[in-house]
Amino acid sequence: MSGRAMSGAFLDADVRVPSRGLDLRLGLGEGDTLAIMGPNGAGKSSFAAAVTGTLPGSRRQAEGRIVLGGRTLLDSARGVDVPAHRRSVALMAQAPMLFPHLDALDNVAFGPRSRGASRSRAREEALGWLDKVGGREFAGEKPWQISGGQAQTVALARALATRPRLLVLDEPLNALDVTASTRMRGILKELLAGQSAVLITHEILDALTLASHTAILHDGRVVASGPTRELFTRPPNVFAAKLAGLNLIRTGEDALAFRAADVVVSAREPGLGAEGSGLPSGAQHFPVTAQALEPRGETVLLRAEGAAGEAAGHEVNAEADVSLVAAMDASPGSPLWFSVPDGAVRRYRPAS
Repeated sequence: MSGRAMSGAFLDADVRVPSRGLDLRLGLGEGDTLAIMGPNGAGKSSFAAAVTGTLPGSRRQAEGRIVLGGRTLLDSARGVDVPAHRRSVALMAQAPMLFPHLDALDNVAFGPRSRGASRSRAREEALGWLDKVGGREFAGEKPWQISGGQAQTVALARALATRPRLLVLDEPLNALDVTASTRMRGILKELLAGQSAVLITHEILDALTLASHTAILHDGRVVASGPTRELFTRPPNVFAAKLAGLNLIRTGEDALAFRAADVVVSAREPGLGAEGSGLPSGAQHFPVTAQALEPRGETVLLRAEGAAGEAAGHEVNAEADVSLVAAMDASPGSPLWFSVPDGAVRRYRPAS
């Protein structure tokens, strides 16, 4: 792939960071949120640092051109590299990075104060932002007196109080527990409406909940991009399929992909092939051995390993009704058939 995708009218970033192997173009429209996903080392945080102007070391690490709302932030060919504090780009990182000597209110007030607001006006604005994130009750607390989730809401309020043209969120929920991350995700969904934002995340739920578009990176390049739901409903390649949580079975030059929800599970008699097992026609059948069973309400997620043929050694998952699992008396070590209708299987080139 060329690494050139999704040119946008509001943010257009054509960025290269040779020291990190990053070479891509990404963009978004005004008021939209773009999620950036990919494995560790794919270049997600390097892109965020290039846009915010916070790459460590020499400011000349980033090459290319970044334009935000018609204003050039970086143009290496012309020697333009606007300092981070003048870019009108706010960063909310995984760690809150609050000022330890200031209470929550004055942490948030730092943004308005940096714009020249009086202390009283800045604190008034800050209280308004704390109200929006549900943080008024701990406005007078120092960072060490509040929980991690509360600190992250203060960090969000502080970022938004600068009134940035672009908000960059770098794994903002990664350090939170399930309860805190669920609450923060709801706050972000409400406050990101109309705010141009870039969201760096490993979680597909974050992308589906918060982002109108998603780009997937691999080795510093864009390998897939598009409207978020479309991208994960019909992944265009194996990279997107893997992030979407599809089962992947590599078969020579190809990779087969299918959803756990499309698998039909049945008991398998060891030594008996698919032809003699009464399995449905018009489907692909994979002999597997159950590895773990995870209850999920009325269904069970069956984690298994391919036992023979194309699926041998591959981890494959299936969703099955609790009643079916109980009727088969399935448990770790049970031999099973995973059958997938032909129409539910997509075939990819692994390098695609």
